[in-house]
Amino acid sequence: ARDAPFVVLFGRNEIEEWGVCKDFGLFDDAFGKSLMDDALVLRVRVAWIEPRADSLLPSEVVSVCRGAAPCFAGAEGSLQADLGALWGARRPMGAGPSGGPALPLAGCGIVLADVVLVCEQQRFEADRVILAARSAFFGAMLAERRFREAGQKEVELPDVSARALCSTLRFMYTDELPELRSQDEAEELLTAASKLGVAGLLRICSDALRDRWLTMASAVGMLRLADEHGAKSLRGEALAVIGANFDQIKHTPDWEDLLRSGMNPTLIQDTLQAVADASIFAGRASIKL
Repeated sequence: ARDAPFVVLFGRNEIEEWGVCKDFGLFDDAFGKSLMDDALVLRVRVAWIEPRADSLLPSEVVSVCRGAAPCFAGAEGSLQADLGALWGARRPMGAGPSGGPALPLAGCGIVLADVVLVCEQQRFEADRVILAARSAFFGAMLAERRFREAGQKEVELPDVSARALCSTLRFMYTDELPELRSQDEAEELLTAASKLGVAGLLRICSDALRDRWLTMASAVGMLRLADEHGAKSLRGEALAVIGANFDQIKHTPDWEDLLRSGMNPTLIQDTLQAVADASIFAGRASIKL
């Protein structure tokens, strides 16, 4: 299946001509007055399915379920379940939702950890081979003999919080995420995933911030965060939000601070392009920067 989020921005002319919201009974005078600069931004998720013979859908769409392999993830004896048991034996006691008492491995004794990560005076036992396979940061550190950490039993991580490290290790062993209760927690975990080179966790945190906490008020801060850490989905949609609301955002302290701190040339170009695209889609010939 092709399943991807994207942003659709409709100007008032398109809304009235195409009946984008009329079909749902949403477009009335009260709704129209709440539009920002006469533009409506919709965040949608599109799934392609195989059409009937008489369908007007494009012929290249593919079947969603045909040929799908049976799902074994998480079942007893699966790689995910066994590595989850290994994480249960490694996680420190008193570490909150990701911690707790050590659990025995199913069917065998507990294999001793071969590395200890030290963070904020907490110790996290781990396995070099797991770290190297799941993290670009640890892969380079532990495989390259030119780094002193490659031969050390203990490795200190001063730039990551203990909470974020514990959640990152849990993801590396089990593909499971903690419940992200706040924007700050999600941003902290995204930063840790970026620093430790855990691409899957970075993508999940990026999507969570985009879907749950991205607003006009937070767009500039999230754009800065996403651009710094390579969070592509969050960066793209933050640019779209800024472009659609630039007349308001350009007067905010966050935007002025971003300009003062220095924007890299690529970010400047992408921001100008987002503003221009929003202006065109909203039916305006030009916009003042």
